[in-house]
Amino acid sequence: MDLYSASCQALQQRVSSGSYFCAAPKEYPHRVKYSLTLHDRYGKRLLGFDNAHLIKTRKRGRFIGRAVAYDHKHMGPDDEGVPYVFESAEQLLADFFTEVDKVLNGMK
Repeated sequence: MDLYSASCQALQQRVSSGSYFCAAPKEYPHRVKYSLTLHDRYGKRLLGFDNAHLIKTRKRGRFIGRAVAYDHKHMGPDDEGVPYVFESAEQLLADFFTEVDKVLNGMK
């Protein structure tokens, strides 16, 4: 079993047991709080998908205070985040591992 399949299976078991369900705050309308990261051997973040904090979105090259997103991805150590559209836990894992493959293939 590959890492993606094992992660999906573990997530499904946790969700099906009911132990991770709670009232959904407005920040997590899909009822999933997550933080997936890929780091190099020195601990520097290479990639991350999370909804742990707000990010400001850009509009015409300027940051605006009202357009915010919780679901987002970081495409490097200094990236403050770009919005990510959460569809499902399975799709999140698929998207994360697709980006992991791109990062790792780019390092070769």
